[in-house]
Parts: sequence; structure tokens; C-alpha cells
Amino acid sequence: MERPQPFGVNHPTQGTLNHLTLEWIVDALLPYNTVENGAFVRLLTTACPRFAVHSAKCLRTCLMPDIYNKVKNTILELIHDEQNVYYCSVATDMWSSQSMDAHMALIIHFITKATWQRKSAVLQYLPFAESHCAENLLLALEIAFSEYKIRERLHLLVRDSAADIL
Repeated sequence: MERPQPFGVNHPTQGTLNHLTLEWIVDALLPYNTVENGAFVRLLTTACPRFAVHSAKCLRTCLMPDIYNKVKNTILELIHDEQNVYYCSVATDMWSSQSMDAHMALIIHFITKATWQRKSAVLQYLPFAESHCAENLLLALEIAFSEYKIRERLHLLVRDSAADIL
């Protein structure tokens, strides 16, 4: 049996399935190249023959940045709504992988005014190639605070026990 014509790039079903594929990869903590596994491709093309399964590179460089920007804008809108959030706290954590690559994450925490719900979101994850000296850590924090425009709303910065982030 011949495979039907794939959905076009802008077809709503193609977009929905792309989004669901990325959501599954992120939720299951899977590598992007999962979509290039032969059994995975057969599963999806059998379930929906018109779905064009994208490459790992396409997911990583084309589709994921769009989702990242949408999520980032949603977080920015939420934390800058003065009717909803006035103060926030940021937690930072640094660690090294088994291959000794350094990483840093910044997580924002706040309570909504209207519902008193506690919320958290990862603001940034950064591979940290520079020296872990206090000056470089401060610069990374300053850039993040400026990018998210949270300096005037920042109530508290929580850190891990690393000596270089004092």
C-alpha cells in the first residue's frame, strides 16, 4: 500500500503532532535522536501515515526554539503582571557532569497575589565554560536578571553551598 501525501509544513495536524512529540521527549527526558529510531518512526507513520517525522536536528534547531520562546514569554508575562506577582525569589545551583562540564540553573519562585499559589519556573540553564570565580558567577546572574527584568522584584537569592557563589 502506498503512503498518502504527507501533511504540509503548516498543516494544523502536523503542528500538533510536532508539539506532542517534543512534549513527550521533554517529559520523558529523552534525547532528540529518539525520533530517528526506526521503530519510533514506524509507530508514528503507522498511527498517522500523513505525519512527517522530523529529524533530531530539526526538532533541536527549528521547533524547540519556538517552544522555548513561547514558554519564556509566558513566564515573562506572568512575573511582570503587577496585579499577580510583586516579589520573587531566585534559586541558583551549579554542578559538574561526570565529564567535568559545569552547569548552572536559575529557578524563579513566587506566590500569586490573587490565588496565593506558589509557582516556580526554570529561568535559565547555562553551560558554564568560564572559571567558577565569583566575578563570572555575578556576571551570569546580572545578565539573567537583566534579561528577565526582575532585579527590582527580587526579594531573595538562594544558593547552594558552593564557596564561590558567596
